[in-house]
Amino acid sequence: MKSANYMTLLGILALLGGSGWGAYAQEKNTPTQEIVIDKDNDMLEDKDKQQALKDVENEIAFTEGVKFYVLEEYQKALEKFEECYKHNKENAALNFKIAECHVRLGKYAKAIPYAEKAITLQPKNKFYYWLLAETHKAKEDYKEAIKVYQNLLVVIPNEENIYNELASAYLYINKFDDAIKTYDAAEKQLGVRESIVANKQKIYQATNDSKNAIAEGEKLIKAYPEEADYWFAQVELLLEYKQFAEAEQVLQRYFKNFPEDGHAQLLLSEVYAGNNDLAKQREVLLKAFQNPSLELDSKVRVLANYYKNLQTTEKRKMGLELTEVLLKQYGENGKLHQLHGDFLIVNKQPKEARDAYAKALKYVKDNFKNWERVITLDFELKDYAAMLKHTNEVVELYPNHGIFWYYNGTAQLLNQQNEEAIISLEQARTFAGKDPELLFQIYARLGDAYNSTKEYTKSDKYFDKALELKPTDAIVLNNYSYFLSLRKEKLDIAKQLANRLLEISPNNSTYLDTYGWILYVAGDYTNAKTYLEKAAQNSQNPTIIEHYGDVLFKLGQTAQAQELWKKAKTLSGNNLTDKLDKKIAEGKLYE
Repeated sequence: MKSANYMTLLGILALLGGSGWGAYAQEKNTPTQEIVIDKDNDMLEDKDKQQALKDVENEIAFTEGVKFYVLEEYQKALEKFEECYKHNKENAALNFKIAECHVRLGKYAKAIPYAEKAITLQPKNKFYYWLLAETHKAKEDYKEAIKVYQNLLVVIPNEENIYNELASAYLYINKFDDAIKTYDAAEKQLGVRESIVANKQKIYQATNDSKNAIAEGEKLIKAYPEEADYWFAQVELLLEYKQFAEAEQVLQRYFKNFPEDGHAQLLLSEVYAGNNDLAKQREVLLKAFQNPSLELDSKVRVLANYYKNLQTTEKRKMGLELTEVLLKQYGENGKLHQLHGDFLIVNKQPKEARDAYAKALKYVKDNFKNWERVITLDFELKDYAAMLKHTNEVVELYPNHGIFWYYNGTAQLLNQQNEEAIISLEQARTFAGKDPELLFQIYARLGDAYNSTKEYTKSDKYFDKALELKPTDAIVLNNYSYFLSLRKEKLDIAKQLANRLLEISPNNSTYLDTYGWILYVAGDYTNAKTYLEKAAQNSQNPTIIEHYGDVLFKLGQTAQAQELWKKAKTLSGNNLTDKLDKKIAEGKLYE
């Protein structure tokens, strides 16, 4: 009886494409025998017993070879198969397995004779041909691989994959015409197939043969006129070759049978875009976007791609118009509101864009990027109340994100909620991790916030920490040094900081004013006048003008000081200070 393991082995060999151990036994003409006891209780004759034992030994060796092969221990597998081969050289499956082991071990030349012999023994087994052809290809001997595939086609003429491999081998040696002839032969045998046409088109495209590439596409359309994808692929190919008139003709033929196809309308819009005919493109896109048969995702995808190519005002306006067409149909789609915001931005409508992004958040609240867009636009629009509202919402949604606590603290500062700002900014510092840019911004705002609450030691500490990260940041240098001058403290440090400012930008009116004012506070009125005068020459800032008036007063130029104070009052509009009014009214200096 054959054992259970023996039957399993036959199954494995069948999957591998070999004829299995059963075939091996048949080729030897030695059917498997049981060792039996005769009626007189004697064993078999010695000759029969030896043959039976040999079969068992070979079966065990072959089984172990397959096991090692499956475990990818190819050298051990080879040794077991070679052990069998000593007694069974005419077994196709065994030759095949030995060839496979040599291939796996990278010994291609050794594999070839065994693979060839397997084919000789079983000339209709395609797996043997595959192995031989792949071995030749591994050796980069494509001419020999071609011969193998040609022989295999004689045996199996109706399998597309064989034609593909043969054509591929021709392509390796740049025989493009032969590859095309191979696909022509496949088509003759198998009929017009998409895969064959696609492969031929790739060859024609690679060889710049646009005429034949296009002809292949027409062949598919003719064979399968109901297949929309073939029509669309042909249009896309013509667009690639910038044959816009021909592409439009193909679509117009398609519309005769499918007049309301939304995808075809979108393709037609691409044709008009290629021709730079924006009027027709707009007309077709509006029709497509109002087409209920075209799914929203396709429309949004078109808009998203359109957004990447907005060089002209007309295109930007058309993108916005198309978005608004969709919003009338799908007003509760968050992605669409976000896209609407994008188009409003490029059309320079920041307030409307902010509102569109905020609306998108109503439908998709958990959108990190949209929250940043809304808050950034709040800041740019100077809508600090809205910024505070939005940042209060976002820190509840993302409580562990330092960036949103930073935005929240900044909004509170702008709304003069200084103590609340400190709490939020300290939270931001906790969650900022090791992000140097974010930490710098947080330290700078904490410096401002603690200065506002008159916690000057903490304010100075955070300004110093900010400057450790960015020693030449102009805003921090300016604020820090100016705050010190207002407090009339650490004026030497303030002077050093302000001097760094002027090294960065020597003609900046604000920086000149800061440095001059520090000198003024220090009592160095003559040098202060030099800087404050230069600052005031090209500035309409009322504070700078007032400062210049103050230093002139100190230097005894009271009439000129009065004129400058009056000018500062005119420039300040409604933002007057009591001290400035008193200076003008009484002709005295109030500090």
